[in-house]
Amino acid sequence: MSKTIVKNTASIILIIYVLLFMAFKKPYEEWDRVINSDGKGYYGYLTAIFIYHDLDYKFIESYEKEYYPSDRSVFKDFRYSFKGETVNKYFPGLAILWLPFFLLAHFLSYLLGFPTDGYSIIYQYSITLATLFYLWLGLKFLQKLLIRFKAKDTAASFITFTIAFGTNIIYYAIVEPSMAHIYSFALITGFIYFSLRAIEENRTKWYLLATLCYGLTIIIRPTNGIFIFIVPFLAGSAAYLKEFFNRFFKNSKSLFYSLLTFTLILLIPPLIWYIQTGYFFVYSYGKEGFDFLHPHFFQILFSYNKGWFIYTPIAFVSLFGFAGLFKENKFKFTVLALLLIIHIYITSCWWVWDYTSKFSQRVFIDFYAIVGILLFYLFKLVEWKPILRKLLMLFIVLMIGMNLFQFYQQSKWVFPFGHITKEIYWDSFFRLTPRAKVYIPEEDIVETRTIEHDFESLKNWNNEDKIVDIDGNRVIKIDSANIYSVEFRDRFVPYFSTSNRIVKVSADILSDIKKSESILIVEFQVGNITYSYNPFYPGAYNIKDKWTHVEFAIYTPEPVTNEDFVKVFFFDASKKETLYIDNLRIEFLSIKEGAEHLDGIDIPESKIINIATYENDMESARGWGNYKTVTNTKAHLGKKSSRVDNKSPYSISFEKDIKEFNNLKQLYIVVHAYVFSESIPENPRLIVSFSADGKMKEYKAFFFRDKIKPGYWSPVEYILPIPQPLSKYEKIKVYIWNPTQDEEIFIDDMKIDFISIKNEIIDGNGK
Repeated sequence: MSKTIVKNTASIILIIYVLLFMAFKKPYEEWDRVINSDGKGYYGYLTAIFIYHDLDYKFIESYEKEYYPSDRSVFKDFRYSFKGETVNKYFPGLAILWLPFFLLAHFLSYLLGFPTDGYSIIYQYSITLATLFYLWLGLKFLQKLLIRFKAKDTAASFITFTIAFGTNIIYYAIVEPSMAHIYSFALITGFIYFSLRAIEENRTKWYLLATLCYGLTIIIRPTNGIFIFIVPFLAGSAAYLKEFFNRFFKNSKSLFYSLLTFTLILLIPPLIWYIQTGYFFVYSYGKEGFDFLHPHFFQILFSYNKGWFIYTPIAFVSLFGFAGLFKENKFKFTVLALLLIIHIYITSCWWVWDYTSKFSQRVFIDFYAIVGILLFYLFKLVEWKPILRKLLMLFIVLMIGMNLFQFYQQSKWVFPFGHITKEIYWDSFFRLTPRAKVYIPEEDIVETRTIEHDFESLKNWNNEDKIVDIDGNRVIKIDSANIYSVEFRDRFVPYFSTSNRIVKVSADILSDIKKSESILIVEFQVGNITYSYNPFYPGAYNIKDKWTHVEFAIYTPEPVTNEDFVKVFFFDASKKETLYIDNLRIEFLSIKEGAEHLDGIDIPESKIINIATYENDMESARGWGNYKTVTNTKAHLGKKSSRVDNKSPYSISFEKDIKEFNNLKQLYIVVHAYVFSESIPENPRLIVSFSADGKMKEYKAFFFRDKIKPGYWSPVEYILPIPQPLSKYEKIKVYIWNPTQDEEIFIDDMKIDFISIKNEIIDGNGK
């Protein structure tokens, strides 16, 4: 390794990281911002204090709407309510490290005419600049630390390259750079380096710098405070540790400035809490915490679901360095082994032990200086045997290659988000492109009902006239002349046997462009009103001119009625793509009640704001009109129903003042009832009328003759939008009327829902 590379190791790594960032990260895209996830909470201190002057963080919604996806897929609310006051869930240490970069971004945004709101593009890049700077600083500390441990310059440089490119540090510096771990790595490595210098030289500046690093890392992630116990390891023996402390406490200048620095840093969170709540101590994580009686020690290390050693094998290799450490100094061996075990134990006791990490275990990045030290002792163990040293270096280079390959996979979502099983891991291990595949454990499925269409024969689905014959195979063709596929539409509740429901859709697609612009849509409707619209974009998975299998699954929203519909179809309005679809398959999966939410299965966003329900089972008047029509001759459930005949052509009626709904927009009414008739009546109708000044102003009639099955209680349902503005009406009335009075009809279990839906509701065609 040349002297230039050795001397400039950290700077060379920095240049490579800058190039990687440019290749993999797109901060100008709303779904790929730098300030994201937990980073929004850490960063929130800066914008709250310097821009919005609002420690209640009421500005969250404004920047989320302006700069992040409208579907709220990356929304992060870091506010915690403590005794009626709002605090930031996260600690403020990272905001202190970001402050110079934030101020620079603020100045440049003002100077160059960009929005000075804290979240526009220059601010996003400034956090990347901060991350790469602290990564560079941490790597500089690491290389200097290894040299202090008597590592040769080339060995120190090689190990530094290994930590930079052989671990998941690369993912959290490039893809998720606003997370805290790169900064903790720099500070803990700096703390170890400065502590070693203080032990060796007993100078005030080393004590002060070590204290500064240690204090800052605590107010970033308090659990990192455990690394104070690396000091005995650095001392090397109990006797020298005692001597070190005696020197420190006798050095009044060092002691005073260190304690002052440490105290001032640790006072920052309590002061902020006090300003916000009037209390100096607040546990801002709410119900989130540690369960020390139920650690996940081996899962956090070996699980396919983000296990540290599985995804960062170089960390496992480094453990063999304990053999070299044991051989050299048993005291150091004991201290470091205990420190590592205790830290892993504490970390594994967190309520979500995998920390929702995307690539390996992100919380272990903080102490990668220890991994570097162990790699140094591993090299010392084999230094007497050149062939072993070369083989070790070759193996580590292979591990670096594997890590870079997995970094590429993780950044391209080859490994899907969420819980990773053994099946998912090995299914994804050698892949370069993601698969649109849904993994649902068989043990969670109670029942599966399947509807499929291979288009070889007709099945009375909508748009079956779009089926074409291609080389003897019948498929659906979507192009500029036809932008919709066939459409499946049916009531979905009857397909399930549990209330925990998943709709899974799969199909084979063939596109003539690299990234299909088609959309697979799953809609949930009450009548023809869509209250949950759920798109899936196959473009991230298809391969040009090659049949690709895609899958999409979604939990069903809570249905408004048992008559709600699900609608499934493909749509492509790009008009520059020809897309073929085959083997469309819809599975209705009844999942065990109480089963945890499955990763990779979407939770639909319902457009329903609220539902006001009024019911009458005819057993009592309940304030409804025309109760005189109630009889015990027949009943659907219970003992009574409302009879319509030649004595009274009008059923029991519901009447309500419109003013009760004036504050609701996009209001719909769903009327549901059971109707019984011995024969098919000639012209019965369900009536919804609107009146003002005692006069009927608007009248809606639903004719349900074709809904009646003679001799059975038949469900009748009517759905309509309530005309706006509501202020022009005074009352709404709902009832059943049969003008052919010689027929006898019974009505029971009448239910009326007033549904308020968000303004962006899609029309009944979903188009």
